[in-house]
Amino acid sequence: MIDDPYRDADLVELYDLDNPGGDDHAYYRALADQIDAATRDGLVLAPETVAAIGQAEARRGRWTSIALWVIAALLAVVIWKVV
Repeated sequence: MIDDPYRDADLVELYDLDNPGGDDHAYYRALADQIDAATRDGLVLAPETVAAIGQAEARRGRWTSIALWVIAALLAVVIWKVV
């Protein structure tokens, strides 16, 4: 008896007969190929990807700073009206 049922040749053959490959499998096969490449070669980031990540982080930091200034200004207005 095989401990891992996914390595049982008879089960694999039965599954392949019952679920033939087609267009609906293309996405998952491509995903499996990408995962295989990433585990074999490691993650590779193109310089454009690194630049885009940096720009997104800078944009997020800018909006955070703007939001904090707006909150501070609104709190000042509230305090000014209360006092």
